Amino acid sequence: MAITKVTNIGAAKKGNPSSHLLHAIHYIMNPEKTKEGLWVGSNCGMRAQECYEAMMSTKQDFGKEYGRQGYHFVISFAPEEQGANEETAFALGRDFCQEYLGEAYDYCYAVHNDHKHMHVHIIFNSVDRLEGYKYRYVNGDWEKRIQPITDRLCRKYNLQELVYDKASNRKGKSYAEHAAQKEGRWNWKQIIRADIDAAICRSSNIDDFFSQMQEMGYQTRLGHSKKRDCDYISYHPPYADDLSKNPGTKERRSRRDYLLGDGYTYADVKRRIALRETMPRTYVVAEPMKRLYYRSLHVPQSRFQVCAVRRIKQAHEFHFMDLRIKEQARVRKDLLAIDRLTEECSFLLDHDIKDLEDAKILLEEIKRNLSMEKHKQEAGNYVDQTLTEEERDDKARYILLASKIEMHEADLSDEEFELITDEMDLLEQKYDGVTFFYERLQDGHVLEKLKSDKRILNRIIKRYEETMSVREVPYRIEILKKMDQEKIDRKEAVDYVPESGTQKGGV
Repeated sequence: MAITKVTNIGAAKKGNPSSHLLHAIHYIMNPEKTKEGLWVGSNCGMRAQECYEAMMSTKQDFGKEYGRQGYHFVISFAPEEQGANEETAFALGRDFCQEYLGEAYDYCYAVHNDHKHMHVHIIFNSVDRLEGYKYRYVNGDWEKRIQPITDRLCRKYNLQELVYDKASNRKGKSYAEHAAQKEGRWNWKQIIRADIDAAICRSSNIDDFFSQMQEMGYQTRLGHSKKRDCDYISYHPPYADDLSKNPGTKERRSRRDYLLGDGYTYADVKRRIALRETMPRTYVVAEPMKRLYYRSLHVPQSRFQVCAVRRIKQAHEFHFMDLRIKEQARVRKDLLAIDRLTEECSFLLDHDIKDLEDAKILLEEIKRNLSMEKHKQEAGNYVDQTLTEEERDDKARYILLASKIEMHEADLSDEEFELITDEMDLLEQKYDGVTFFYERLQDGHVLEKLKSDKRILNRIIKRYEETMSVREVPYRIEILKKMDQEKIDRKEAVDYVPESGTQKGGV
């Protein structure tokens, strides 16, 4: 069984702040431990001094020479581990660095064979050399982000999967992930606007526009507003009848164009179409909202998985698809719930749920685990009553610090983040590694995770038949191109003049 440890390399309190980083690089690249440098790899140099200078150059470029200097991963294999030789360990360390760190961080790695157990050391810079972000780690990130990579690489090289040593320091992810701003969700108003944009892109006159909207399932009506003294279009979307069945909805059955914002009134639509009248047909559709990223998913292995992926794809690309009227309401409602559908699809792919029976079996297993965790939490609550006043104070302080990171990490400066995690380290060391209150905190996370998995599975089971009914539909662009080609072929047939005659259309 392999063990993985993670520690941070702090700044020295006296002298050169990066001296600990320099010593750590020299240690892992020691020729006596690496067969004279044979089992050493890096993306920033092949000598210790060269790697150190490259890391310091990155820090200096972004003005971040102080604070955390780097991070040290150790992957150790048991002496009896079959296949854990220098060559395999080196390949695994190389692949891990390339996949997890890539070109974002300066790193070096080395295999040490001076003990009975083979082990790989990995040291990487604390500063992202592309964006200048400082690497951050928080509790639980190893299991979420790093463990899947190590497990996959162990399977690749026929080794037993790794186990993280929780007695070492915590682990994590790049600050860039936290700095990203969340984008807005879709709503019905945005969908109608996007449908209008798409119809305008495909229309050469106002009548063509109304035909395009009708093809997408809309009912339209021209009216006149005395209050505004203008003509307007009222849009009755394909999903409006479904909305009316839900007494809790605040959506209107129809929308008047002047409520959609600038660029979508009757006069605006005619003006926008007029700008396209002299232009040839293009196959441009309205750009999807930024929220609609299409995340990479595993390759589906069953019809249920294929339908789930197809459902998300159709929602993401609904303007590209030649969807019949009966599909319009479903695909646009899916668009509103795209995050939830993606969560469900990822879950069934990650857990290899191929059909309804698999989902029900996993749900029963989660219910059993949930019951066990609840009993465990009740026992933990009893233990809490035996804590001393100092232990209760330390527990409260630790949980407060952990909550600050969990809820406000993106708002913390690098200095604030490192001060908080350093204090957490001291509390963990005080209670000999992983403290009892840290374990209790993790138990709470496990319980919440099981509850979340249960909710997701219940939704998957409830919508199973609906997902299985999602059919494959051709791309609208392909149909439009085919129609245009047929028009060209007919025109060429009419204009064709045979050599033996002068009348058009004769063959």
